[in-house]
Amino acid sequence: MTASGASLHGSVNANGDPNVTTIEFCYQTASFTTGNCAGALVAATPATASGTSPTTEGTTLSGLADATTYYVELEATNSLGTVTYGGVVSFTTGTIAVSTGSATSITKTAATLHGTVNANSDPSVTAIEFCYSTTSFTTGNCAGAPARSPRPPAPARPVAPAPRPSRSA
Repeated sequence: MTASGASLHGSVNANGDPNVTTIEFCYQTASFTTGNCAGALVAATPATASGTSPTTEGTTLSGLADATTYYVELEATNSLGTVTYGGVVSFTTGTIAVSTGSATSITKTAATLHGTVNANSDPSVTAIEFCYSTTSFTTGNCAGAPARSPRPPAPARPVAPAPRPSRSA
């Protein structure tokens, strides 16, 4: 996801119906219930499905408005005009993506914390911290201690040689 684009993914299982002829994503900025999307339709790739196993579908949207919530639904239509809907999901463009990784190098008194941050070109991201606690907590509700991510090491500076002692004659 970026400030103006998103990759959409889903799956369709034709369940043996050889007539699944159109698979599309419908998206819009207004919330809607399953089967009631009135927004733009974009062809999924692949655009058809057959067999009895799920087919992975996808498409890429561009030209979206920054900092806007979009609602999306995958739709599969057979040659008889019967439409099956995949359910409504939402995403917001330009949001900061954060993922907490696993701790490594764990000892009795220390651990190395890992995570990723994709600021999606948001200049307001000025600090990144881990929060850790000895008690369980839900996302966004840590009452423990913050740990700032380490700064990269400063570049080495050349050291001037020490002056030589003078010799007396």
